[in-house]
Amino acid sequence: MKHLLLLSAAPLSLLASPAVAQAQGSPAAATPNAESSTSADDIVVTGIRRSLQDAAEIKRSSSVVSDVISAEDIGRFPDQNLADSLQRVTGVQIERSLGEGNRVSVRGLSSDFTRIQYNGRTITSSGARSFDFGVLGSDFVSAVEVYKTPTADMTEGGLSATVNVTTARPLDVGKDRYVVALEGIYEPNAKKIGPHGTVFINKMLGDDAAIYLGADFQKRHTKEYQLAGFGFETSAENGKSPPLDYNRDGDFNDTFRFDHAVGTQVTQGYRQRLTLIGGLQANLTENLQLNTDVFYADLKDDAPLYPFVGRFTYTIGAVQNSAVSGNVVNYLDADGVDIANNARFSLTKTRTFSPSASLTWKQGPLQIVAGATYSRTKTEASDLGLGTRAHLPFFYDLRTDPSFPTFGFPTRFTDGYNPSSYGVIGLDGRYKQPTFDRNYDFKLDASYELSSGFLRKIAVGGLYSNRRLQYVSSVVSIPASVIAAVAGLPTRPSTYGGVEFNAAPFMTLINVPKAFSNYNGSAVPATQVIYGDLSKFLATVPLSSLLAASPPTANTAAEYAVTEQTKAAYVRADFATDDNRFSGNIGVRYISTKQVTNGTIPDFNTIVFTAQGSQTTVNTSLGSAVNEYNYWLPSLNAKLSVGENVVVRFGAARTLARAPLSLLSTSTTINANVLSINSSNPQLKPYTADQADVSVEYYFAKTGVLSIAGFYKKLHNYIVNGTSIETYNVRNAQSQNTTPQTFRRFLPANGDDVDIKGIELAVQLPFSAFTSGFLDGFGVGANATFLDVGSVAIVQGGQRLPVPGVSKRTYNTSAYFEKSGFGARLSYTYRSSYTNDQSSYFGDGEFTRSYGQLDGSLSYDLNDKISFTADIANITNKPLQTYNSLGFVRTFTNQGRRIQFGARARF
Repeated sequence: MKHLLLLSAAPLSLLASPAVAQAQGSPAAATPNAESSTSADDIVVTGIRRSLQDAAEIKRSSSVVSDVISAEDIGRFPDQNLADSLQRVTGVQIERSLGEGNRVSVRGLSSDFTRIQYNGRTITSSGARSFDFGVLGSDFVSAVEVYKTPTADMTEGGLSATVNVTTARPLDVGKDRYVVALEGIYEPNAKKIGPHGTVFINKMLGDDAAIYLGADFQKRHTKEYQLAGFGFETSAENGKSPPLDYNRDGDFNDTFRFDHAVGTQVTQGYRQRLTLIGGLQANLTENLQLNTDVFYADLKDDAPLYPFVGRFTYTIGAVQNSAVSGNVVNYLDADGVDIANNARFSLTKTRTFSPSASLTWKQGPLQIVAGATYSRTKTEASDLGLGTRAHLPFFYDLRTDPSFPTFGFPTRFTDGYNPSSYGVIGLDGRYKQPTFDRNYDFKLDASYELSSGFLRKIAVGGLYSNRRLQYVSSVVSIPASVIAAVAGLPTRPSTYGGVEFNAAPFMTLINVPKAFSNYNGSAVPATQVIYGDLSKFLATVPLSSLLAASPPTANTAAEYAVTEQTKAAYVRADFATDDNRFSGNIGVRYISTKQVTNGTIPDFNTIVFTAQGSQTTVNTSLGSAVNEYNYWLPSLNAKLSVGENVVVRFGAARTLARAPLSLLSTSTTINANVLSINSSNPQLKPYTADQADVSVEYYFAKTGVLSIAGFYKKLHNYIVNGTSIETYNVRNAQSQNTTPQTFRRFLPANGDDVDIKGIELAVQLPFSAFTSGFLDGFGVGANATFLDVGSVAIVQGGQRLPVPGVSKRTYNTSAYFEKSGFGARLSYTYRSSYTNDQSSYFGDGEFTRSYGQLDGSLSYDLNDKISFTADIANITNKPLQTYNSLGFVRTFTNQGRRIQFGARARF
């Protein structure tokens, strides 16, 4: 069975040797190997019961507040996606992409506040501070450790938590081991089965050296249906061209809020991942050990998007019918609505390579560890789309259900799904646009253990890190006139300006009758989608011919390079009383950071908007900026054993997290389509927090644990997305007319302090601890987190609003059964509603509704070598929903279920 262990504990000693643990700054004391610590007369407990017993022992000995998810064995992690497992840890929430977890947040803060490490080191991720779990298969992972309180030797960055993904070290495995796993991945939405296979080899090279090699390949066929609203725009009736009488009262003097656009989007493709790992561990001498490992990941995300959207912001006909409530138009039927249905063939390729090496020298009480790591990620993105558009009668109706609009062509118009109603106005999008993220660091740690007294160990060390993120723009924007000339097609005048050609040969109509089968309301979902099919077009006109006529160009206003150099040093002291009932550590870390940004500055007097592809261009000039800061980060962790069954922990620290590298650039992106400007800020200070933690844990019946923890964080320099209203002249590329346009500008800035308070409750209860009867083999686990989080201002000194990404209530429950080789598990994870964006493009914000997901698994061990498994994610097919501040839908997403089944063998 794939077992899930949720432990407030430090890393398992079976997963990291003492030398490796010291190199990583592990706060756990080493515990003996299960095999070596068992005598011939002992009763050996195996499987989940042994795991729970070890967990209770490790939890009691840990000096920090932490949680661990552990694999039962190599290749037997609870979930194929690590983030899916982490969502069951107390205080942990996840973000999803195509139904799969990819980012992790802890204790109410966004994923930018969580430091993710792989075997104690940084893995680059195209500029994000948070590691994307989608690039790493779980079959190599021995444990995932979540440290909620820091120690001085831990690398800074985990203001909410540090998550360390560990793989088994070859000498710790201690013998030759071969693991093979084969699975199928079926997603009912896509109606396809994808393969998943893993091979892992651990080979001993005598008594003092061993190597390991692993390969994991997975291909998921994905399909996601989304009903999308794009926010409620505010506009004066006479501010549109031509003017629109939204309430049909005969004048054009009113101002209303209406849905900018609404429609259906289908995303169908595949996600393919290849992960390779390898390593060598060797005792070079009696006192010197070498550890090396290499990580490589190749991720391809093919996610073509097929949209069918009515954009009411570009309406050129009259309003035929409407309903208004206050200043909100909740029903709108108009002629000449812009129908945007240009399918995008989106393909993202991400390759990550990361080697690491360390030497550990130990002589008596003295230990010195020197290590070096390197990581490089290249992401190449393409999302070309064939712009097929038309101005046609269209309507939306939110009166029946504000969370799910009815929309489409009115009954008076019968040619909405006729391919001849559409024209091709251009081809646009990113083409092989690269992003480079590189990091290297050098680390030196030394520790000295004292033989007696209250002071047990002194540790000192330092780190030098150098990270560089470079973003290069490569975009295609080919108007219909150029395409027609290359293809030899006749053109006609376009209502968008310039010319177009008949799109009928390149259109595709699909029926989606069950796209929103998980919607239970009374509105009527759309069941057809018509879109411009790029594959049909490129079968007629080769892409190479089009690119030869109009090569990709750079949007220089968005390009940048950020280099971040960090120097750090620490001192840490471990202490304990003679009876070890009171123990802990105290220390301080000093960091010095220098950030250098090079990029471009836009000239706002040169904005040009092209209707084909809704492209915005602007002239730029070169610019640079330097940002430097230094911080002291003290920390204290203490543990007190009260009697035989109660442990009290306390932690206090100052923690730090840096802003995402992309926010530190000089780039500015101008979008004259939705009238927004997004700027970065190279002078941002890092987030810092003063925090305190207290936990009480009660141990009973050998493996049972009941715990309660409270924490408080005073968060400083919180980065708010400040907004301002600015007006600039915009030139239309087709008509050459220049008109003033009002933009909403977003600029990140350090703002107010935020107070975060929370309580965490957890219980771990195997029924086998109480009975050997009917309930033997059953067990339950549950945890809950309750947060009280302060508010922040969109603009400094302005209105205070909820902190983005914070769910005030989360809980997880699970029940399992394991006996006679058969295993089953059900898990339910819930998080309450939270804010995505306080403002958004039109000032109406975006918020996510509460979400609960039920997952399950089955397994059967045929013998001690072969087992069969089946897992299902999102059993109830729960949709994801977002809404705006007016209570109207932003998105309703049918992400579907995911079913995995297969077999595993170990020798």
